[in-house]
Amino acid sequence: MLRMFKTFSFFSLCFLCSAMAVSLLFTAHTTYAGTDNTSANDVTGFAWSDNIGWISFSCTDLGTCGTSQYGVDMDDASGVLSGYAWSDNIGWISFNAADVSGCPSGSCTPTVNSDGTVSGWAKALSANSADGWDGWISLHGSGYGVQYNDSTGFFSNFAWGSDVVGWISFNHTDTNSSVNYAVVHSGNRPIVFMSCGADGTNATATIRWPGSSGAASYHIHRSTTPSGQYTDLSAGTKTTYVDKNLPFNATYYYTIVAADASGNVISTTDATSQSTAGVCDGFPSVPSNVSASPACSATGDTAAADLSWSASTGETSISYDIYRSTTESGTYTLVGNSSGTTYTDDNLSLGNTYYYKVAAENDIGTSAQSSDVSVTTSGSCVTPPSAISGYSICGTATSTDATVHLSWNDSQGQAPIAYHILKSNGSGFSEIGQSNTATYDDAGNTLGSTAVYEIKAIDGGGNSAVTPSISVVVQSSCNQSNPSDGNLGINYFRAVPSIGNPGYMCTLSWQLSGYNQNTTCEITGKHSVRPFNPNQIGASGTQQVYNIIVTSPFLLTCTQGDSGAQVKKTATCSINPKIVEIN
Repeated sequence: MLRMFKTFSFFSLCFLCSAMAVSLLFTAHTTYAGTDNTSANDVTGFAWSDNIGWISFSCTDLGTCGTSQYGVDMDDASGVLSGYAWSDNIGWISFNAADVSGCPSGSCTPTVNSDGTVSGWAKALSANSADGWDGWISLHGSGYGVQYNDSTGFFSNFAWGSDVVGWISFNHTDTNSSVNYAVVHSGNRPIVFMSCGADGTNATATIRWPGSSGAASYHIHRSTTPSGQYTDLSAGTKTTYVDKNLPFNATYYYTIVAADASGNVISTTDATSQSTAGVCDGFPSVPSNVSASPACSATGDTAAADLSWSASTGETSISYDIYRSTTESGTYTLVGNSSGTTYTDDNLSLGNTYYYKVAAENDIGTSAQSSDVSVTTSGSCVTPPSAISGYSICGTATSTDATVHLSWNDSQGQAPIAYHILKSNGSGFSEIGQSNTATYDDAGNTLGSTAVYEIKAIDGGGNSAVTPSISVVVQSSCNQSNPSDGNLGINYFRAVPSIGNPGYMCTLSWQLSGYNQNTTCEITGKHSVRPFNPNQIGASGTQQVYNIIVTSPFLLTCTQGDSGAQVKKTATCSINPKIVEIN
């Protein structure tokens, strides 16, 4: 239950803070906050509730102190907390002893104890018991409780505010949030927010400290031990500093030295420390094993690159950003995103070299980019013709040769596409013709022989691709002396019930003699039939068509175009009692 918190981005935090600031500027809430001495409010920062959102502990958090002064203070001697925090949803939350008297149980006054535990209660002043909510917020209970670290000044862990407020987190480490929120007691020390670096490979410390009267500059000193050698990192006039690129699993101590205009030291803060351990937990790791291979676009007219990589580790759902450059040391541009571990970069130029890097991202952050990989795209991306087919038909001039009719599916590539027809000569393939369509007739083949073909597609960019070879068996005879002799005949015409469809469908089949490529056949009768293509007559002269069964016979009429010879034959497919009449 303690981990049921939403993860917000820094943008979300800024938006929410802005909304809170507007509410404060236009709402008369100074009845409570006006009693506070803002200069004494040394507890600052934000807590988070999954039910009511952000809780601000000081008007300095929002920059509204000139309009609505409020804040929480911690007495350094007694540890007693006092003052007011603000919620944009439930209003003022009081830590004052007078407001929390009569608490539900235990010690009422909110107090930081010597062991770092925080006891007592806070109360939402807008609560109305008549509405079913008493407004009490428990700072410590069974199995939970706010903690305070005296060496760093940070509060952490959870308070409980009934079902209305729910769990209140005092530090982003409680929820593994990417937003570095926390409630902090500054005192005479710098405040150090430790966060994950921009790419998850190191840590970043953001140091903030109270300004000193008369200070003209501040020197930031850092050490890896509390009493060790401190290094002067920087000097400036601001009261914040960002220390980047810190290794993991180390503790750093910071002190701030204030100097006057002459360089004389006028104050030195107490040291405060923070550890870099675990600050990048849940951050996505850098993708590994990135590879790239050349490919072609779906249309075949441009190149593509197929990328793959090993999955990254990290909390929450991970996606991947793909970056591309035309030079290894050039600028890498984001070209796409993938929810998996593969990506195809399409519409690339043919024969060029491209460089890629991949980064992983989730709700917590974005990893560093992977090492680059390169790929040189294919110089040819025309797709080969597919599904090539062929059959032989008798020649029209003599009965001693035959024509092979070839057809295939169109290629994809840069328009226009031309097809070159290649035929085996026994020792290789040679070109026998060209076509701008996906068909070609090769005449003059010897009866009974086998012809082997390949189809080569060449696109407008000069790219080419070749089909696998296909063998076509030429008819052994034409069963005719001359097409003009009129020797056309029907050896048989049958109507047989179709398997799997008894009583509803039948198969018509027939065999011709003395036919040639100019022979056409037609079926008539009360039926439904697919259009008959005479070019589909095979070497046996057989054609099969599925029809709905009717009571009247089917009539097959075949006509030879050269001689005008015509033959007819009937067949009936009848399976009683399942006969369907088609009107």
